[in-house]
Amino acid sequence: AVRIAIVGTGLRGRSVLRELLAIEGVKITALCDVVEDKVRRASTMVTTAGQPAPALFFNGEKDFERLVQRNDIDFVYTATPWDWHTPVMLA
Repeated sequence: AVRIAIVGTGLRGRSVLRELLAIEGVKITALCDVVEDKVRRASTMVTTAGQPAPALFFNGEKDFERLVQRNDIDFVYTATPWDWHTPVMLA
């Protein structure tokens, strides 16, 4: 399985999440957003799709730095505002 984390779970992030959940062999292991409610809505999508609840990160705008330290992530997808793409990807 490919283990994926998403940083940014607003409209675009949840749209991509929906597409990823439809792909066999994809496991969503972590979600991050500055808005807790958005992360929780995305987490519900994951569990409704039959996957285990992912780790959630919503403690400030740099919580993605904790997310990327995990060893159960193969790929990080960023759906943040464009000015956050570089800091997330560099982390």
